[in-house]
Amino acid sequence: MYDLDGNSEVSQAEVMTKAGLTQAQVLGVFKVYDINGDGRVDMSELRNLFSKFDINGDGSVSQTEYNQHAKDVQSTGK
Repeated sequence: MYDLDGNSEVSQAEVMTKAGLTQAQVLGVFKVYDINGDGRVDMSELRNLFSKFDINGDGSVSQTEYNQHAKDVQSTGK
């Protein structure tokens, strides 16, 4: 997955490497999901992120849920 060094956190560099995103794109993602602002997304923040995508609460994220959350983030920044 994105945790390339296996430390249970995802850094901005790991996202850029794995997802092929620019630094500006990654900064936008981290602005939304790095809740404590430490420059990493930890397991607690990943769980929070997952719960935002899993709109119907069934424990999985469908393409429809992903698209809806991405649309919501674009319009609200949250």
